[in-house]
Amino acid sequence: PTGVELAGALGELANKTMRGDFRHIKPTEARIILIEGADEILPAYPEKLGRSARRMLEELGVTVHVQSMVEDIKPGRVVMRKNDEVQEFATETVLWAAGVRASAFGEVLASSTGAQLDRGGKVHVNPDLSLPGYENIFVIGDLAHCEQPDGSVVPGLAPAAIQQGRYVAKLLKNRSKGRDTKPFRYVNKGTMAVIGSNRAIADIGKLHFSGFFAWWLWIMVHIMSLLDTEQRISVMTQWIWKYLTRRSGSRLVTGDPPRTAELRARDNSA
Repeated sequence: PTGVELAGALGELANKTMRGDFRHIKPTEARIILIEGADEILPAYPEKLGRSARRMLEELGVTVHVQSMVEDIKPGRVVMRKNDEVQEFATETVLWAAGVRASAFGEVLASSTGAQLDRGGKVHVNPDLSLPGYENIFVIGDLAHCEQPDGSVVPGLAPAAIQQGRYVAKLLKNRSKGRDTKPFRYVNKGTMAVIGSNRAIADIGKLHFSGFFAWWLWIMVHIMSLLDTEQRISVMTQWIWKYLTRRSGSRLVTGDPPRTAELRARDNSA
């Protein structure tokens, strides 16, 4: 969902947050284009939520192209293909959010231990997150390619990494006491994507939410992730204040207004 969230944030900045902050440019004239290769954005979410997210993006001025692939990125241009049609966009800013390769350390492990890597450079691990043939070397997080019994791969997300870290800690404790530990099983507690203020989607088991309630739920999840009660209260108070007053913080606009620059040039010449 990185590209969707990024496009939503840019749309909110251009059309709401910064629309009146400049003298010589109009942020609302910015063209924000999101290119997605799947049939709908956020293909990992239920189709209904994907459609809701697309509608929210369009409300923020984002143009969405689905079933489209980026074929080339040239200086000042992006080449896109949809079926047999090729289209070019003139642009100076290209943000790539279609995934990244895993850490190069995976290649170090592979060359040293003979471990297998997947297409993204992740290391294939055993069901207990250890390297094949090396029971004392564990790989977790977004460097690990861990398959579940149903054939799915554990996603490279923070909740999964936290569960894996706790699992390995439990395994080591059990091993020190001579106990066995069941294979790792990832428990998906739900996923969310925030599109903008009052706009988000949430997929929690059989429950699907979109709009304001999903956005509020996203805020509560992040607040509860903070370490202590004092932090939670402080952050929640600041967020509520900014939301009610519509104050987005301080911004510094640098550079002289045209008249000031003219006067300074006159003074220097004198």
